[in-house]
Amino acid sequence: MQPSRKLLIKVIGLSVILIFLIFLHVYLGKQKITLLCLHGYMLLTSFSLTKFFEKRGIIERFGFQRNNALGLLVVTYFGLAIVYYFKTGDIAGIFFAPLFEEIFFRGYLLGTLCQHDQNEWKWILLTSFLFGSSHIFQKYPTFPLTESIWAVFTPFIGGLFLGFLYMRLRTILWCFLVHMLYNLFPPYRLSILMVGLLIILLEFLMKRLFQDKQETDISFTHHHEGSISGRAQKNT
Repeated sequence: MQPSRKLLIKVIGLSVILIFLIFLHVYLGKQKITLLCLHGYMLLTSFSLTKFFEKRGIIERFGFQRNNALGLLVVTYFGLAIVYYFKTGDIAGIFFAPLFEEIFFRGYLLGTLCQHDQNEWKWILLTSFLFGSSHIFQKYPTFPLTESIWAVFTPFIGGLFLGFLYMRLRTILWCFLVHMLYNLFPPYRLSILMVGLLIILLEFLMKRLFQDKQETDISFTHHHEGSISGRAQKNT
């Protein structure tokens, strides 16, 4: 079933509202109240729309099964321990932002679109673009063109890998972990992006190789069966 235009409008509309809230958060001087509204919007929107409007299970949508929930608790403790060890004051940017962004962009938006259409890479690209666009105010208020483009482009590339992880594992657990490590270690961000793209490329090549081998085996089998059938008819 193809997703309706109404569904696409809803997904884009939710993202536009999020970008507007980010603008208010940055414009108002990064006040705690605006950050609370921002994170609350991502969390409540994702869970409430899933549970009460779409009538779908939160556990299945976000990958909160028992084993994944235990892993999420371990990752949460691990993340808080890292933040404490490095004595960073940006707990919101390193820990909470990755968690809520993965719930919103991968768990809800990507999960919603892919349930209506199995063309997953189309929706990974769309949600990655929306994810990158949400970082457009990262360099506010200077807005230098090159930095603004880079601030959108790098999250877009990261969103491709995070979307890939979510679609393969069907849980936000590992997306959250990778996202948190990306935010924690700025000097290694380019390396993390390159490794992510390499994993996607290897998966694509392996799938292509497997498909070619499978088609070759099927062709050989049909040819072999045809030869046997021809010899049988000739003998009779």
